[in-house]
Amino acid sequence: VAIPYAAASRQAHGESYWRFIPKVFGRAATLVLLGCLIDSSAAMKPIFDLDVLQLIGLAYLVGALIYPVWLPVRAALALALLAAHWYILLHVVQPGVGAGVFTEDHNVVDYWNHAYLAKYHLSGLFSVVPAAAMVLIGTCVGDLLRRDMMRPWRKLAVLMGAGGSIPVVGDFSR
Repeated sequence: VAIPYAAASRQAHGESYWRFIPKVFGRAATLVLLGCLIDSSAAMKPIFDLDVLQLIGLAYLVGALIYPVWLPVRAALALALLAAHWYILLHVVQPGVGAGVFTEDHNVVDYWNHAYLAKYHLSGLFSVVPAAAMVLIGTCVGDLLRRDMMRPWRKLAVLMGAGGSIPVVGDFSR
């Protein structure tokens, strides 16, 4: 939600989008490195992996780089990322378990993490997809909140309607 406010501030100061890109990479790198530092401190040895702060940094990177895209396209991209992630969880078969298993220890993303990504300390990389979608949705919400031409009660109605539709869509997708 903060990305549109930062973009507006940047624009008000005459700063171009291209001058903002190094700052985006710097913030993302800071979050990733801070997460690695925290994980390394807990493990008492140097660790480069993908944990919560690293995931936030990568999702922010995706969302901030895509932010200049027209709002309806961002919303459609967020929905496409969530739909792709849902489709993979529901339809991709994992050896010995099958498709559509959603337990914490048995799902296709967990399988991919352990089978392919863990040896490179990249477990959790596939979680960037839905997290980036959430950041893109947040940029859409931030744009809505920043609109001066829309009355506050209408903004509330749009947000309540969108939020109320999420459980319906989630229930339908099962």
